[in-house]
Amino acid sequence: MKRLLILALLCAPAIAHAFPAGLQFDNDPMNAGMQGDGAGGIPFTGAPRWAGHTCDVCHTNAPHTIGLRVEADHPEIFTDGWKPKTTYHLRVILTGEHAGVAYKASGDMCGQQFDPYTPCDENGFAIEMDDPQGVPAGKLFAFANGACVTTGTPPPDADTRVMKDGTAATHNGAHMGQTTWDLCWTSPDAGTRTITAYVTAVDGNGGDGTADFPNDTAGDDVAAGAVPLPEAGAPP
Repeated sequence: MKRLLILALLCAPAIAHAFPAGLQFDNDPMNAGMQGDGAGGIPFTGAPRWAGHTCDVCHTNAPHTIGLRVEADHPEIFTDGWKPKTTYHLRVILTGEHAGVAYKASGDMCGQQFDPYTPCDENGFAIEMDDPQGVPAGKLFAFANGACVTTGTPPPDADTRVMKDGTAATHNGAHMGQTTWDLCWTSPDAGTRTITAYVTAVDGNGGDGTADFPNDTAGDDVAAGAVPLPEAGAPP
C-alpha cells in the first residue's frame, strides 16, 4: 500500500516535475523541499521488485521510438557470462534521441541561470542488477576519470550516481545532453546464477520551453529493457 501511495503522489499533479538530478530518486516525495520532487527510493527500472514499473509511470504517452544499448569492457559477459567477484565497466547508451535534440547544442549553457532562458536537453537513466529472486546482487559504483570509483566519493560531475541503499544507479544530472552513462558493477559470489540488468531511460524534451517548467513529464520519450547475464560455468 505504501508503494502504491508513493506512485500516486508522484503522478497525481496535472504537470509533474521530472528528476533531472539523480539525488531526487532518493528524496522523500512528501518532503522534497528545495531539491524538487522525490521518488522515495524507487528507481523505476522495470524490475520485479517494483512491480515492473518503469519511467512510463510518470512520463506518460511516450512514443517509444528511442532505444537502449548496454555495453561492457569485457563483452564476453553477455555470451560466456559474468565471473564471480569481478568488476565490470558498463555503459548505458540511449539511441535515437529526438525529444530535446533541438537544445543539445547548448550543452550545459542552459537553464534558469541564463538570460534569456534556454531550455536544456535533459536525459536520464536508471539500472539495477538483480538475481533470479529479484534481489539486487553485486555492488554498483560510479565511473570517473577513466576508472571505477570503488573507494571514496565520486567527483560531482560523474555520469552516474549510486542510490543511497546501493541497489540501483541513475544519472547524476551534472551535465546536459548526455546519451551515454558509464558505471561499474562488481559481480556477486559464485552460485548466484543468472543476473538480469533492468534498465530504463528518458529522452527529455526540455519541459514546456519556459523557465516555469524546465523539465516535466509530458512530451518525453521512454525506453526500458532487461538484459540477462548468465553466470560463467553455471548450468543455463
